[in-house]
Amino acid sequence: MCESGDDEMKRSCVFRVRWGKESFSIQISATATLWELKQELLKRTNVLPDRQKILGLTLRPYLLADTVTLQEVCNKNEYNLILMGTPEEQLQQIYNHAPFPEIVDDVEGESHRTEIVHFEKCMETLERNIKQLQITLMNELRPQKRLLVLDLDNTLMHNSYSTTIQDAIRPGVHEMLSTVYPFYDICIWSQTSWRWLEAKITEMGLLLCPHYAISFVLDRLAMASVTVRKKRQLKKHSVKPLQVVWRKFPDHFSPQNSIHVDDLSRNFVLNPENGLKVSPYTTKDTNDRELFLLTNYLVLIAQREADFSKVNHKKWKHYERKHRRELDNIFQTFF
Repeated sequence: MCESGDDEMKRSCVFRVRWGKESFSIQISATATLWELKQELLKRTNVLPDRQKILGLTLRPYLLADTVTLQEVCNKNEYNLILMGTPEEQLQQIYNHAPFPEIVDDVEGESHRTEIVHFEKCMETLERNIKQLQITLMNELRPQKRLLVLDLDNTLMHNSYSTTIQDAIRPGVHEMLSTVYPFYDICIWSQTSWRWLEAKITEMGLLLCPHYAISFVLDRLAMASVTVRKKRQLKKHSVKPLQVVWRKFPDHFSPQNSIHVDDLSRNFVLNPENGLKVSPYTTKDTNDRELFLLTNYLVLIAQREADFSKVNHKKWKHYERKHRRELDNIFQTFF
């Protein structure tokens, strides 16, 4: 419970808040409401209450009314909270600039056949980076779930929006995440900085949907640099090595139960057997069906395949068409 004294009105809760790279503490009366806590967070961060996503309370915030008192949800002395949300002035920057300032073009220059130069040195560097990297869980990992790693830009959304991020969401994003959640723990991995990544996933509504939960999010700091040889030329670029996740959570994830979905195949050059390339989503298209087909495929392999690394994910659409009839029985079992 929250701290208690002789006087009920003097009871207080202590919240240690992590917001991006910043950390601070808030001590507030246990009789205060969730709305009052949000007002204190507003003073510290300039994130409006409606945009605040608070992770770490005993119940998910979307289950709580703003009028609930903190003593109703506090069941220990102190709380470590993660606050996600973007100040209004930063949101204006996001909506006003075009093209997006820190987005690397995920389409141009894709490389299918590559040879990694100085592979041993690359793996040594990766090993050092893994030891230094800290992954913060937003939601606890569940036993016996597979891992779904999703790229963000040009996979789940495009960057040609001029009004709101909601307009840039690819058709089927929430439907896909809700459908695959019984089978997978979900990670969003973007090659942008945390500042922009946090803003986008928050505005997209990926964090507080009642039908699924994002386990953790990775930004460009978790990526590794590799030098590859293509057509006798050497090129250096960043990749998303799943080894990072496998080493951090060895009791949960491995090459056998992990899949990485991206619009750029060079992002999984260090673990190609676990990579699945989708068509890039670069502008608004209400007729785009890629994620609906992908949903079927992810459900099918979760039920049919013991080792994802032995599945030819390059032919994922053929696999989906071949086994689509099995989906009715699967959905009847799990939904």
